Amino acid sequence: MKVMRSDSRAIVRRLVASVLAAFASVSCQEPVPAPEQPRLVLLYATCSLNKDYLYPYNSQALYTESLRAFADGATVFPRHFTEAGQSGIAYASIFSSTQAPRHGVYRHPASLSDDLFLITEAFAEAGYETFYWNGHPMADPELNYAQGVPPENIVKGRLLGHSPLLVKILERMQANPDYKAFLLTNTHTTHGPYKYRLKGYRRYHQGQFREFTEQEIEHYSQLYYDNYFPLVGNFEETVAKLDLSPAEVAKLVQVVELHYKANVDQLDRLFGGVIDRLQEAGVRERSLIAFTSDHGELLYREGAPLVLGHSMILEPEVLNVPLIVSAPYAGPTVDVFDGVTRSVDVFPTLMGLAGLTVPEDRGLEGVDLSAAILGRESPPDLTAFSHTTVIVRGLAHAFENLEQLDVWGAAQRLFPSDDVGLIWASAVRDDTMYQWVRDPAAADPDGSWHLRVLDLGKHPAESEIAFRSDDPEHRRMLASLKEYKALLVAKYPGEDGERAISEDETMKKLRALGYVQ
Repeated sequence: MKVMRSDSRAIVRRLVASVLAAFASVSCQEPVPAPEQPRLVLLYATCSLNKDYLYPYNSQALYTESLRAFADGATVFPRHFTEAGQSGIAYASIFSSTQAPRHGVYRHPASLSDDLFLITEAFAEAGYETFYWNGHPMADPELNYAQGVPPENIVKGRLLGHSPLLVKILERMQANPDYKAFLLTNTHTTHGPYKYRLKGYRRYHQGQFREFTEQEIEHYSQLYYDNYFPLVGNFEETVAKLDLSPAEVAKLVQVVELHYKANVDQLDRLFGGVIDRLQEAGVRERSLIAFTSDHGELLYREGAPLVLGHSMILEPEVLNVPLIVSAPYAGPTVDVFDGVTRSVDVFPTLMGLAGLTVPEDRGLEGVDLSAAILGRESPPDLTAFSHTTVIVRGLAHAFENLEQLDVWGAAQRLFPSDDVGLIWASAVRDDTMYQWVRDPAAADPDGSWHLRVLDLGKHPAESEIAFRSDDPEHRRMLASLKEYKALLVAKYPGEDGERAISEDETMKKLRALGYVQ
């Protein structure tokens, strides 16, 4: 019998429909199981870490062997962005899965509100005993960054592999198979000025020092430490005042980079010591571990608004931070997460990977990425919004002092006061970063704000592309950034409403991090 073409098409459609129906039936009958709960969850949130100085983001970073081993079998996030290049804001975002209009931290140090629901509280409610090793003054328990952690489980200082409390936790896990623990830790090991000297690092990486004499290493190291503040806040004027030639500036930058690598090497050893202890205790395979940073670090780049540091700029080196997540108990995970992610996503994602329900009524703004990490869904289409800080009080006072302009002149020109209206904003879509920034040299103050567009697929020094007013995507992102900044300004609590601490305590914490002299 001859089958007409229209009939054959109908038969094909019916066959396809029946196959799809059968597949849907099987899918309904066999739902994808949630991951089993890990016995130990570790959120290791360090500070000032430029991801290009560590493996797996840079295969030549041979001084990060612990991270190399950790990343094997873990999920690496190459396009992960933080809320701000300042620790108080960034840690608030990671811990609460909210941004400044909700968590209220526009500059640090500032205290978190009791109304926020932190990741430590979520895991405590899920039956995990919570612990906090705090090695960062801007996320102190007295600033309310440890909600949900019993006072006896808070340790001042970094988490180490031989920490007595960690040893007790692991012993309890071995004695009680039902015991579960959530560990939170941070450290400012790689925060400038880079305090770990070069002696130990040089012992294992002598090849990186071949271009320098002993005298040069000593000279440029001392030059860096003696002039740290003016190099961060006023680089061009400072090297001119020091009468450094271009060749000498290049040498200085190379030595600063060596000091930074020595600090990254130290961080890698600290992290590796903790991972080794978990392995020795037999709990590594039942552990969920996330390694990330509050913000990155710029190690000199000509043309950047400020060429060293992090706190007042939106450069990719500062906002594009590392995130590596290991969940061996959960089954196969994707090696590389192909999508834009944000600091607010860390909290709900760890909940999802722990087989826990992400609370819908606690104000979380992030997205649970666990299904995409497990290869069950495609990465969501996200936009990562970030912003600069309202100038911290210590710097605001310095900016008002004309005698300090030789130290902070370049920073002061960008942000002449702590007016919230001066903050800059950025957004990342796919491989493009859009920045709503102010040009202090503009002749017309009303025209000083403009959209800066960066192609993140290129080297940062060559990434800037022209804003095109005829491009619908450029226009849309410009409108989104203006709307985002307007929300930031509208929700700013003002100096009277900020949950600030005393002036003396503020200055103490700022000095501890090297922000003020």
